[in-house]
Parts: sequence; C-alpha cells; structure tokens
Amino acid sequence: MIHIKMVVNLIKGETGKKIQLPKSLTVSKQYNHLIMSTVDKPVYLLPKIDQLFSVNVPGTTFIDKWKITTTAQKNKLIHDNTQNNDDLVKYISKQNHLYVRKRKKGDKFVPSGMTHHKKIQDFMVDEKIPQQYRDRIPLLVNEKDEILWVVGWRTSETAKLNHHQEGLKINFQLLSI
Repeated sequence: MIHIKMVVNLIKGETGKKIQLPKSLTVSKQYNHLIMSTVDKPVYLLPKIDQLFSVNVPGTTFIDKWKITTTAQKNKLIHDNTQNNDDLVKYISKQNHLYVRKRKKGDKFVPSGMTHHKKIQDFMVDEKIPQQYRDRIPLLVNEKDEILWVVGWRTSETAKLNHHQEGLKINFQLLSI
C-alpha cells in the first residue's frame, strides 16, 4: 500500500520527480506521463539523431529506426494539415532538398498559425515535451537550415502551402523501438 501512495504523490507532484520502488523499479513523472523502467536510466521511445541526414525527395529514406517517405502532391490532392489526425504525416510546400537533424542551441522557427519566431527550446517547454526526448525529436529542415517541421508536433509558416503550389507529402514512420 505504501508504494501505491508513493506513486499517487508522484502524480500529484512536480514534473521531473522520480521515485524508486522495490525490484529496481523507477517511476518518473514527465508532464502528463508516468515513465516506468527497471533501471535508473531514461526510457527512450525515439531513436537518437546525432547528425544531419539528407532526405530523398521524392523517395524513401531510412534513418536508424525512422522510415521517411516523400511524394509530390498536386493541388487537388493536398489536404489541410489541421484536419490530419496523424501527427507523423504532413503536407508542406515543395522543397528541393530536405534534411533531418536534432535541435541545436538557439534554433528558432515560426510555428504555423503564428507571426513571430519562437525558440525551439521554448516551443518544446510550452508543448510539455519531456526533457529526455527533446534531442530525439526529428527536425525537418531545408537547404537554408530553416526548420519546416518539428516532427510529430508542428510545421512552420515557412513550410505552409498556398493553393497555387505543388506540395510534398511527408510521412515519418517509426519502424520499431
């Protein structure tokens, strides 16, 4: 019963706190999530991205456990991103060169629907992305290193489609953990 009370108190407590339970079980609170592991190391649900990767446009690219598919889309086939329930599929303005990388210190972008830049660090905190995942979230960038999409979260105004453009459909698929 004492361990249940400890977990309940953890749920009610601050983000970033953790407790040790018997049999080497660690429970930590990260915003709206409880993360349980059998060792005192973070459990990563996303593969590590440690360099800049080029993405085939159009085509398929494999980066560690990610499969990235890009296909050209004609105007009549493009759907509004806001109606897309799959956070790993987006439609963006056509780009000749795309790359995937992790965040860098000082990164900023203009999130879709906004008119001003926001630092990626501030965006991730505001979106309550657990700290242990922030360096593992892929960023889709163009040849100017402008962030087009914080994958799984939000595209940028830079990537926004207008009705007269050809676009790209981009699908990120996590193959396994």
